[in-house]
Amino acid sequence: MSIIIPIDYHADELPLPDLQEAWLAQIPPEIAEAHPARLALIEDWRAAPAKQVDEEILRGLAPKEMRRARFSGAGPEPILETVARFWSAAETYLDRGIPDAIALWNCGNADQNVWAMLAGERHIPIMHCEHGWLPQTRIFDPMGAYVTGRSGLDAISDQPASEGMGDSIIQLWRAARLSKHAQGGEPSEAVQEFAARGPALLVAMQLEADGAVVYNEIEFDCQRSFLRRCLSWPGPVLVKKHPAADGLEWEPDFIEHRRLCRMEVEARGGMWLDGNESIHELLPIVHAAAAINSNVLFEAAMARRPALSFGKGPHSGRGFTVDMGVGAEWPTGDQTPAQWAAVCEHVARMEAYLTPEGAWLPTWDHLAFWGAPFWGQAKAALLLRWELLLAEAQA
Repeated sequence: MSIIIPIDYHADELPLPDLQEAWLAQIPPEIAEAHPARLALIEDWRAAPAKQVDEEILRGLAPKEMRRARFSGAGPEPILETVARFWSAAETYLDRGIPDAIALWNCGNADQNVWAMLAGERHIPIMHCEHGWLPQTRIFDPMGAYVTGRSGLDAISDQPASEGMGDSIIQLWRAARLSKHAQGGEPSEAVQEFAARGPALLVAMQLEADGAVVYNEIEFDCQRSFLRRCLSWPGPVLVKKHPAADGLEWEPDFIEHRRLCRMEVEARGGMWLDGNESIHELLPIVHAAAAINSNVLFEAAMARRPALSFGKGPHSGRGFTVDMGVGAEWPTGDQTPAQWAAVCEHVARMEAYLTPEGAWLPTWDHLAFWGAPFWGQAKAALLLRWELLLAEAQA
């Protein structure tokens, strides 16, 4: 058959040609030549009979959707029925023929979890594709998305780390001012003056139903509870809204929640920042950064700032974050040499785990990405990853 790339189950038709091409380009041409890639859209899943299965199993397949429903006040019944119908339709789709592999994107959503479950039952290999932690990079991980805790990221500890490489990559990354989300320019004079009143704390908000929040152990039931904890910081507090909040959490309940968060921050003397404020420009003017488990913690550590973590996540236990569990006191010192060494070592090992965006395309040139040959073996490593995945499935 072929490698299938499932399309979001809410879609009624295939995306525009440019987006189709971008999705299909996730499969390296050398792999697609032997295993043609095609998009899988189940248009009629809404009319499929609902899979008769225990409710807890359905809930377990849709943790992000269930948290979103609880937060917005919606009932769980429509979500459970959606998952049950999609499960039935996806089974029927696979009954028509077993693909050579399934490439999943944005793992952790209910439809992706259904595909992963069915693939496991039918021994179909999966390649998960996700945004990487360093900007303009991707993760190709047969184990699963890092946010769900099924990732092969822990194997990164076994990767070799060349001395000085992490420091060099960090310098290039910060000089290039790259970021996962669009960023603005230099902070306004008002922001700079506010941060200069004392040792300032930058607080990074996250999405209420983000996979990193849903699939990891965290202390807070919502962002507002997290902000209340951060507002006890003994100095200026700057709260940055998540840059994708308006586009991904547009429902009235989420908008109202952010309004209440802003009111509380400003009422208690903090400063509310829009989502497009530049992380690269903000970190130099603050003393530390706080987040539940956002990638901002990683960015803060690379900017030589204490990274205060309020929940377990992809960056936990790697030596460069400060665990701020229940009752923990605010640290007063700067980033320690051990924390800087830990983030440098982690970045160096990531070079063997992450893949630059476009590394699988015929025209890609690693020199265009960093201006240095750190990623020179990325294309070969990605091809090997795919080849091993398919070979192990056929064994």
